[in-house]
Amino acid sequence: MIFICFSHVERYIVAQSLSYHLKNYGYKIWYDYDELFIGDDGDYLNFERGLYKSRYVVVIISHALFESPCAISELEQIYELLKNKKIVVIPILYNITASERGKFIMKEVKYNSDLNNDIDVLNTKNNAKNDAILGFGISIGIFGLIEIIAFNLGFQYTPEIILPAIITMVGTGGIVSAITGNISNKKYKTKLRKAKQSAFDLQQELAKENTIINIKSLEDAEVIEEVTKSTTQNDEGKILSKEEKIIRYFYLLDKDDQVAVLRQICKKIKKDKVILSTSKLELFEEKDLQEKELPVRKTLIRK
Repeated sequence: MIFICFSHVERYIVAQSLSYHLKNYGYKIWYDYDELFIGDDGDYLNFERGLYKSRYVVVIISHALFESPCAISELEQIYELLKNKKIVVIPILYNITASERGKFIMKEVKYNSDLNNDIDVLNTKNNAKNDAILGFGISIGIFGLIEIIAFNLGFQYTPEIILPAIITMVGTGGIVSAITGNISNKKYKTKLRKAKQSAFDLQQELAKENTIINIKSLEDAEVIEEVTKSTTQNDEGKILSKEEKIIRYFYLLDKDDQVAVLRQICKKIKKDKVILSTSKLELFEEKDLQEKELPVRKTLIRK
């Protein structure tokens, strides 16, 4: 079966005509207008009966395709199926000039971590000292509470007891403080080391695409986040699955002071008490977004 992915703008101009002629040649086609009826769960059936059962996928690439939420959802699933070699994709460029072809090719960047979390870690200071002080304070507080309870129960404090008690309290607080600070410091250094290694690996991957960045530009990246949640239901209204999709855009400057954009798509699908998580990172460049208004501006700082 052949699945056709397109923007609604090209429905009557391209998609419907293409479906008609392919059917005349004897091919089995999944074209939503011919398969779905009023009251159907369009999104569910489009994937379950259409895309997932197709061997070939025709993608009509146009300026409107990436403005269509439905088409983008289809493209994400098409990408996963293509990556697992379950489908063959046939692209059709509609009203796209030769010079614009690269604009619609998203460059996937290998990244085995969470970029947003790594940037947070790179921008986080070591709080081991504060944690040590907090540990000391909690220890003194607990020790003091015990002393108050003992006093209320009739325990008599004499000068011979008070001094050793204070020494014990301060000593215990110091030990707890040292242990707390040491644990906090080790955790911080471990997280920081992993974040720096991931950032270094990302530098190497982006360099392969001729995008040169440094760690500081990554730390200063402007992050824009979009979160969408959806559910899939059957005909009786029972929820079959829940999906949460988080799209983050990372805007940063490369070595030539040009805006580079990374897009990370994280998806969580909960179905039958099983949670499936996927994540991918893609690279855009300033030329990819010429027609869009960027939510960031270059800023020059006099040193």
